[in-house]
Amino acid sequence: STDETRDWLAGLSDERVQVVLNERNFGYAKTNNAAVARASGNYLALLNNDLLFEAGWFEPMLAALEAPELNAGIVGNLQYRVIDKVLDHAGVVLTPRGQFDHIRTAPTQPANALEVYVATGACMLMHRADFEAVNGFDEVFINGCEDIDLCFKIRAMGKKIYVASTSQVLHHVSLSRSRVSLQNEKNSQYLYSKWRKEIKLQL
Repeated sequence: STDETRDWLAGLSDERVQVVLNERNFGYAKTNNAAVARASGNYLALLNNDLLFEAGWFEPMLAALEAPELNAGIVGNLQYRVIDKVLDHAGVVLTPRGQFDHIRTAPTQPANALEVYVATGACMLMHRADFEAVNGFDEVFINGCEDIDLCFKIRAMGKKIYVASTSQVLHHVSLSRSRVSLQNEKNSQYLYSKWRKEIKLQL
């Protein structure tokens, strides 16, 4: 970061917080894998650096993850754009054209947990044991598709993906990276080659 983030972190005095300073940006997958290796808890809450939180966002996600009847492997939530408070994510769907796209319509079902195809890595909760069982994020992905890949790996273990519809956060959408790049193309090509059979069956 070049916005004095490191100076701000140096001023933290909370023994619950571990600050890890990388010599360069390793990307989402590798950085999160390294963080998990240092963590000691039973739960992993993966959070993007461009989220805004209000009280009450966490409890519905934890309740869904811990509900035995749901068999949840990953739980996401509803994410609204900071700029206009419009819903940007209520899960991810595979479109008829074979593209992954966010669900941007509010759920109408009253249930707290709604099963979805994929949840975005911007804000997701899981058991540490499940993350480790699938060897975490595939570090071939660089800032794109690694969350989709993780959902596929967790589902392959026999678990399900949910969105906790009563959990809401605000998101500065794509503030930290461009959506149009050669790297995004490489990420997509690798994802589709890796999960070709599963994606074809879903289509």
